[in-house]
Amino acid sequence: MALSRGKAEEVLGGMDRAMRHGWSDRARRKQARSSGRRHAYAQRGAISADTSDALREVTPFRG
Repeated sequence: MALSRGKAEEVLGGMDRAMRHGWSDRARRKQARSSGRRHAYAQRGAISADTSDALREVTPFRG
């Protein structure tokens, strides 16, 4: 949940944050490349979502 919320904030506020800080075009491209790599990690985590569901069923619920 925290990761998806951070991703949403990055998508929504990324460009005007870059404008506000006055980043160069090269820094903005580098940021986009790194966020793409982070997105690949997120997708690889989403592949094993059923594994985390199975783990959640086994472990007792602690709220």
